[in-house]
Order: sequence, then structure tokens, then C-alpha cells
Amino acid sequence: MKAENQTTTMSVKLTPETKAKLLHLSKMKDRSPHWLMNKAITEYVEIEDHIEKDRQETLRIWDEIERGETVEHEKVLNWLRTWGNEKEEDIKL
Repeated sequence: MKAENQTTTMSVKLTPETKAKLLHLSKMKDRSPHWLMNKAITEYVEIEDHIEKDRQETLRIWDEIERGETVEHEKVLNWLRTWGNEKEEDIKL
């Protein structure tokens, strides 16, 4: 099992303009270019991972809808009316 702080190396090719901006920004923020790249990539990957999980969930739900696996509006309303009551009901599919 890998330790949390274990890392691996990958190369990234940057345009000269991006490299210059990165170096300038690293000086302005008093951080290394490596730190900035690592932070940017980590945040981007986390965001994209979340977006992809949401997309997959949406596709799964859409498949359920296309198969007719839905609950009628009136049944949902009746179920919600019992929330918080002593005789809270389960939704009837």
C-alpha cells in the first residue's frame, strides 16, 4: 500500500508563454513553480473527477427514467405529507 506522501514524477510540456507566466507567478507568490503546478493539477483533477461522477450518475438516472422506473407526482406528494408525523409512511412505488 502506498503512503499518502509518496509521489511520482511526470513531465509537462508548456508553451514558453505559459512557462514565463508560471515563473513570474511563482516569484510573486513566493512559491516554487512545482508547488503551483501541483496545486493547479490537483484542484483540476478533483473538479473534473466530481463532474465525471455527476455525469455518470445523471446517465444512470436517465436510464432508469427511460425504463419507466419513476414514481408518480401524486405518490411523492402523499409520501411527503407524512414526513415528521408519527405514522411516517414509506413511499409506495
